Amino acid sequence: MRREQAEQLVLTVIVGAAVLVTVYYTVLQPQWVKLRKMEEEGEQVASALAKAERTLQNLPRLKAACRRMEQQIARAGEQMVGDGSFDSFVGVIKANADAAGVALQYVRPRETVPVVEQGRSYEEHIIVVDTRAPYHGLGAWIAGLEGTSPYVRIHAVTVSGSGEGGGGHPASVTIGFLTPRGKR
Repeated sequence: MRREQAEQLVLTVIVGAAVLVTVYYTVLQPQWVKLRKMEEEGEQVASALAKAERTLQNLPRLKAACRRMEQQIARAGEQMVGDGSFDSFVGVIKANADAAGVALQYVRPRETVPVVEQGRSYEEHIIVVDTRAPYHGLGAWIAGLEGTSPYVRIHAVTVSGSGEGGGGHPASVTIGFLTPRGKR
């Protein structure tokens, strides 16, 4: 009987082990996988929540930065000269020429060039001016134009020597005026 009892005991242990293995793979292991997955998702949610809290804490600072940028844009807009029309640019050019004692001979528009690639928000109006003036008068006129606004720039200056008396030299000056796109 001992042998039968030993065989029954071994059989019982094998069946018990098989039941335990089956229970482990069918019940416990899937539950542990679910538990690990839930823990990972919980960590991800906690991380996202922490990031959202940091963003929320930065919101007042970001709003203040936006207000400062809007104010800077408004101030920059106030520094733009002319209303986008050729006549308004000629008015700025003539006022500075009169102040420098330079007589304008021929003023003509060139092309309008879109600038600022992202959305092309601004365009530059190009004006070409021909004159005859002494060097110091040309220099004073150009300095006055550039001092009018940071959005007025001199693209090119061509001055020819003159053998004539009176100190005047033929000159051509190309001037750019930056304006918001479509402003006319």
